[in-house]
Amino acid sequence: MKTLPKDTLRLQFELKTEASYKDLLPLLLGPIPEGHKWFDERKRLHEDLLRMHNDENTDVNLKIGDEIVPAHWSILFIADIPTKAIREFVAFLYTGIFEDELYENTNLDEVYDLYRAADKYKVLDLRKHCGHSLMARISVDNAVQILTWADAHNDEEVKTAAMDFVGSNFVAITDTGGWKKLTDENPKLAGKVIAFCTEKLKNSK
Repeated sequence: MKTLPKDTLRLQFELKTEASYKDLLPLLLGPIPEGHKWFDERKRLHEDLLRMHNDENTDVNLKIGDEIVPAHWSILFIADIPTKAIREFVAFLYTGIFEDELYENTNLDEVYDLYRAADKYKVLDLRKHCGHSLMARISVDNAVQILTWADAHNDEEVKTAAMDFVGSNFVAITDTGGWKKLTDENPKLAGKVIAFCTEKLKNSK
């Protein structure tokens, strides 16, 4: 009887589908409303990935510092993300679930790390969740930072919401260090904020 080298059987296969990559991409990453023809398929995908996420038989470990994050090569494509964000990002890829209550006591930078990862890898559902989480934490002291992040990532939804908050609290925000930093480092965005606030003031009269 012949034995396999190192007791390992490697299989290579090719999956063919009539749908194009462009057609399949929304199924994997984009938001799908209930009732859409792919809604049930997306739900089953999340259920399957959730089982994989809970499976102890992972085939790769991410070592970040002294921490180990288990995953599967078939899912993994992450780099340059802090440890906690990697853990949450991988969990979302497997489950499609973002639990807002887990972020109630999370600092703003950690939410942004996950937001940045979602934007970098075009996981738009997750970016949307993180954007809402950022806006739930907005204050006079951090509004300019959130606005700057949204502008850097071309997130018009968060950018507009942050701009509106700044407009409603403009006098107080212009006294913050964040505003001074914005005018020094990104005068173009600061100019847009001033123009937005001026227009908002005109419309309120």
